[in-house]
Amino acid sequence: WLGERSYGIYLLHFMVMPLYRQLTDSVLDRGMASSVGWMLAVCGCATVSFRWIEQPILRLREPIEARLGLAFR
Repeated sequence: WLGERSYGIYLLHFMVMPLYRQLTDSVLDRGMASSVGWMLAVCGCATVSFRWIEQPILRLREPIEARLGLAFR
């Protein structure tokens, strides 16, 4: 699970961190609860990205590989 989403986590954590800090500054100090919440938010965004962006693009590649007789996996 983590391996499939690791690139999305890497890309999205730069965008999620500032937004999460702005939303939670007044509620949580930056302790353990805030860190866990931030990690859950990043993993949730990466899961949505994987499901709705990455998988459809990967499915488009499969017919092209079959037509060309290529195997990139």
